[in-house]
Amino acid sequence: MKQLILVALITLLAIGTACGQASEPEPVASDGIQVHGDWTVTVTNPDGTLDAVHEFENALSDNGALTRLILGQNNIDLMVIRLHTTSPTEIGMSFNCEENIAKSFGKRTLETVITVHEEEYLPFTVSSVCSVTDVTGGKTGKLVSVGTYFYDHDACVHLYEDNIPFSNSCVPPKGSAQLVTANYNGPVQPKGYAVLTHHELEPQIPVTEGQILGINVKISFS
Repeated sequence: MKQLILVALITLLAIGTACGQASEPEPVASDGIQVHGDWTVTVTNPDGTLDAVHEFENALSDNGALTRLILGQNNIDLMVIRLHTTSPTEIGMSFNCEENIAKSFGKRTLETVITVHEEEYLPFTVSSVCSVTDVTGGKTGKLVSVGTYFYDHDACVHLYEDNIPFSNSCVPPKGSAQLVTANYNGPVQPKGYAVLTHHELEPQIPVTEGQILGINVKISFS
């Protein structure tokens, strides 16, 4: 009788263990390595009062620039933040930045200060300032998109575009851009550049003459 009871208990334990194992959730696949770009754009009025704070996340460019950088096939001589607005022909929409460093295009190309944080994975913050000027028609300008870009002054920038894995031409062609940089002593005529991150703003950010945009982009990994 005792042997029968012992066998029954062992059987019940075996069934219970099997049921418990069956009810355990299946392992969830890892999301892999994540790259995060958190933007904060602070708009300050000419009298120093705060107008607005805008926070949003950006997207990593799909042009393969990050891979090329990691593999050493592209180099960073200078990282900038570029602000994009509507066409200058749209009255009251376009504006420039007093701190602009592009001589021949992009009147909102801003040199940056980069701060590395002593945290896990070593995130870093890219910062710029734009003093709003030349608002078309003296009305309200509109910031419609933003991006972080890197420039290579000495070599072509190779990207993945139009399903062509590797391009032997410079992006952009030599001579299409001139920069005035305070912190870089090399040539001001870069051979190429590429966008790393970008974001289309919705809603767009309105700005007026004399306002100051404080821009911080924290790039982190997990």
